[in-house]
Amino acid sequence: MNLWIRSPVACLLAILCDTSVAAPPRTEFEQGFIGRQWVSETPVFDPYPFSGQCKHLESQDLQRNQKRIHGFRIDYFNCNGRGLYLLEQSIGDGKVKVVDALHLPRFKPGERYMMTGDCEINGNTDTDFIAVVRLGRREKVDWKTGIRAAWAPKPETGKIEELSTRDIVCWRMTPP
Repeated sequence: MNLWIRSPVACLLAILCDTSVAAPPRTEFEQGFIGRQWVSETPVFDPYPFSGQCKHLESQDLQRNQKRIHGFRIDYFNCNGRGLYLLEQSIGDGKVKVVDALHLPRFKPGERYMMTGDCEINGNTDTDFIAVVRLGRREKVDWKTGIRAAWAPKPETGKIEELSTRDIVCWRMTPP
């Protein structure tokens, strides 16, 4: 028996409500990265038509519950002022292949991206995800006060999936 219902009252109470969000189809820009392969630490997309638009920012191995997920990593890019988030899988001989790509939304005033370490999900700071956050003057924000959206790479499905922001808290970074 399926107990999940879509009743507005039950959803407001956060009980028996299916909160999963269907992933929107990937854009042509995103699809252009999926399936790309390379041999190096930093992705090189030439002769990819968008390669001149994107600057590589960071690579990280995926982790869950303080354990590295072998064979998967994420790469972050800035592509004409918008973030690009890639899920990549090792395919042997030092090669990696892009299995999913997500072109993140443009910022609204005062927003920025925050990632693992600056944010926690269910009290855990070592699960990879990225969030669009507006801190303002706050030291801490949650789904009610400034987290607009969040996504996480899911190696089990080979997709970058949207997360519910309800269980996410982000903290203002302390200066070094």
